[in-house]
Amino acid sequence: MSDSAHLEKTLLETLGEAVIVTDRDWRIVIWNRAAEALYGWKAEEVLNNPVSQYLSTQYEDPQETTQSAFQKLIRDKVWRGRVRQTTRQGKTLWIASTVALLENEQGEMIGMVAVNRDITESKRTGEKLSRLEQLNHMILKGNTLDELFYLYAQGIAGLLPCHRIILWQFLDQARYSIVWQYDPVAERWKQGGEHPLQGTPLAALRAMAQPFCIPDLTQGNYTLDGESLRVEDHSLLLLPIRPEMDVRFAIGLVHTEPEMYRENDLQFLLPSADMLSLALRQRELMQELQRQAEENRRLYEKTRENEANLFRLSRALMNVQEEEKKRLSRDFHDQLGQAITALYLNLTRISATVKTAFPDLAQNLEESLQLASSILNQVRALSLQLHPKMLEDLGFITALRWLANHMAQSAGLSLTLSTPDAYHPMPREVELAFYRVAQEALSNILRHARAMHCWFIFEQTSQVSRLEIRDNGCGFDLSRVRASTFGKSLGLNNLYMRAELIGANLKIDTAPGQGTKIIMEWRHA
Repeated sequence: MSDSAHLEKTLLETLGEAVIVTDRDWRIVIWNRAAEALYGWKAEEVLNNPVSQYLSTQYEDPQETTQSAFQKLIRDKVWRGRVRQTTRQGKTLWIASTVALLENEQGEMIGMVAVNRDITESKRTGEKLSRLEQLNHMILKGNTLDELFYLYAQGIAGLLPCHRIILWQFLDQARYSIVWQYDPVAERWKQGGEHPLQGTPLAALRAMAQPFCIPDLTQGNYTLDGESLRVEDHSLLLLPIRPEMDVRFAIGLVHTEPEMYRENDLQFLLPSADMLSLALRQRELMQELQRQAEENRRLYEKTRENEANLFRLSRALMNVQEEEKKRLSRDFHDQLGQAITALYLNLTRISATVKTAFPDLAQNLEESLQLASSILNQVRALSLQLHPKMLEDLGFITALRWLANHMAQSAGLSLTLSTPDAYHPMPREVELAFYRVAQEALSNILRHARAMHCWFIFEQTSQVSRLEIRDNGCGFDLSRVRASTFGKSLGLNNLYMRAELIGANLKIDTAPGQGTKIIMEWRHA
């Protein structure tokens, strides 16, 4: 054998990949040691025989065939791809294959050379990682603890060998419960009971808060509950599930054969356990949000109920007040007013006699007559303030105009007064609310505004009745007054309450030194 031939043979034998060379008729002419180790046939068994006699090939691409692969080889001089081939022992392997065309000096095909590498483990690992990634996405879709464990157990059962997958929950420092057991062979689910934690593998897991494997349970001094961990069990892989910082759940893979799980299995499953922890935390947060939303809804409904009760109470109180004011107004007018009128008439008759017979008393009687007249006017004004009978007798617009003119004259204000020529009647309680708001607003101008002029405007459209009262007085800080003590803000609160009771909108626009504008709008039913 020449030196070059010897060197070529040595290189072929030392290569880690299987090298197969055929002639143009696909008969094997070279089959190196790596090919022997990979496929199980010795070189002397296969040489000069067709390669198809030993290797059947299935292509990863379902569209690929032996004929199409050969056409590509002829065209491109090389073919690369992944195939499945079966060994002498019947084991199916995934092979990364590179096939090159061999030609003579005239460019004619004289054979081919294939360099094949076993990628079964890497492909299996890739498939596992892909399935694990799918599992991680699926876990996040689970809504309940049962759904989460079901998705997790179904996914893990297809990745690692096991006889049972178990979900435990730590109840406290001394006890745990068996939430679910899953038998992947029988596809059977089973719940369990509560057990003491001391001496069990779960106690070690909770103490370390780290995943670990037990190659053989029978070789350790472990307490087995007989339900989830039994005497026939050997291999155990434990994963802590931590929705928060503390370990609250544990996942276990159990096998009846020893040494079924390794450190790389732990590392492989750890991301999915973390994802399960995240999903549990997400579920708990969603439940907490739902509880808070339900509590907020309950509080909102309670607030609405309280507001409705307060509204009804306020309306009833306003009605009682109006009825009481009406009674007092009638008493003032009918009893006190009539008594003062009678007194005034008696004093008038006496005055005519006294002026002649007792001239010295005439001045005193005249002062008494003036006092009686003043008291009578005050009683009438108080009666009108308590109950605007004018609303019933003369109508809403007349009562409003009288109120504006009377208050302006009392305060010495110049007045701009505007009311519609044609009035569209409103319900009695609405008219009364407008009148009371106008009365309160004008009273505030008299008491506080230090104004020189007042604008009083009532207008109507087909949809809205609107009252606007404004002045050029000193104005005030609305937010400060509304936040002040009850007594100081009572007048403003009355304005808002009266508007609210009839479903009207009331707006106050004011600022120190800018005057005050009050607008009340009621939309017609």
